[in-house]
Amino acid sequence: MKSFKSCSIIICFTLHLISGNVKSDWIQVSNGITQLNINDLTVTGNYIFAATNVTVSGGGVFRSSNNGNSWEQVYFTTTLSLASFDSFVYRGYQNGFSYSSNYGTNWITPGGASRWITALLADGNYVYSGCYTPTITTNRGVWISSNNGSNWQQTSLNNANIYSLTKSNNFLFAGGNGLFVSTDNGIYWNLSLSTSVWALSSNESKIFAGIDGSPYGVYKSTNYGNNWVLTSLNVGTHALLSNSNYIIAGTGNGIYVSNDDGSNWIYRNEGMGPYWFTSLSIINNYLIAGTDGNGVWRRPLSEVVSIKTISTNIPLKYELYQNYPNPFNPITKVKFKVPLRSFIQIIIYDILGREKEKLVNQELSASEYETTFDGSDYSSGVYFYQLISNGKKIDTKKFMISK
Repeated sequence: MKSFKSCSIIICFTLHLISGNVKSDWIQVSNGITQLNINDLTVTGNYIFAATNVTVSGGGVFRSSNNGNSWEQVYFTTTLSLASFDSFVYRGYQNGFSYSSNYGTNWITPGGASRWITALLADGNYVYSGCYTPTITTNRGVWISSNNGSNWQQTSLNNANIYSLTKSNNFLFAGGNGLFVSTDNGIYWNLSLSTSVWALSSNESKIFAGIDGSPYGVYKSTNYGNNWVLTSLNVGTHALLSNSNYIIAGTGNGIYVSNDDGSNWIYRNEGMGPYWFTSLSIINNYLIAGTDGNGVWRRPLSEVVSIKTISTNIPLKYELYQNYPNPFNPITKVKFKVPLRSFIQIIIYDILGREKEKLVNQELSASEYETTFDGSDYSSGVYFYQLISNGKKIDTKKFMISK
């Protein structure tokens, strides 16, 4: 059995007997939400808003000001979609639209929006609504308001059911029974992708589309939708977040993360069931996830996006590298190799052998990986990190935080 190379026998013996403040996996944060089918999430200011249907047990729009620890009901009608910008919060439902200009405290319902609003996007004073209707086909497509939703105008995209919207520079994207692109704020539209699109996310010229139809998964375009390729994720996807460093996909089987534009995906569902995910948001460095029937879940964003695949070669053996830089303050990187699919843990311990954090805690495919450790919450001193595969200790190294 491997032991810490620089620790005493007493420290090694007490390694798993002394408990510390260990960072958690996903936790459910639905206290106060009376209907756990989350249709949408939005974040603005210090608030998270969650949209649900209304049933005999309650429902509507809920608001949290403490990262999801507790929620209060601020609207009492079934809500299908949400968007926000500054202090404005917008909600769409089966028969219209309403908005609040003071973070959900008071609400206004303007006329002229009698349609099923299944997607909303806010950009300054402009609000875009994606509409679906099971009966009145003339109400479908994309509508635009230039005055925070007080008045609406239907665009020329009026013959498609729309479930998702995103905007990047001058490009407006609408996903539903097809993916449509407009370069003139909705005057004209072109069909960009012929498949069922449930989620959209954009980062400059890169556009990601979540698909729940054959083929399932996430499509990627690197030229504003002119061309598309299917990434390696092949699970139905209803929620997406992306920036220049990562893509996060909420699927019918849990949360997946890619750090290389979709070439490789890592399953990040530790501590949580393989639920259907409907929405994703970020607040105060937490990733917030809404599910279809299991409420809202939360996890530090750094724990979700910290692992990166850095090689497609299959290693011959397990290997744990010395972190770099070392000593460090507050960020360092750790590389490791996995020769076959296995459940991998990299656990951080303090000098007394107390477990402080599970830096990695999931099943990984054979590859070479890199993960980032943030020591901002730790005091200066010597710490140890240990690689474990399927419960077997592989190697242990030490690093030093110097502040």
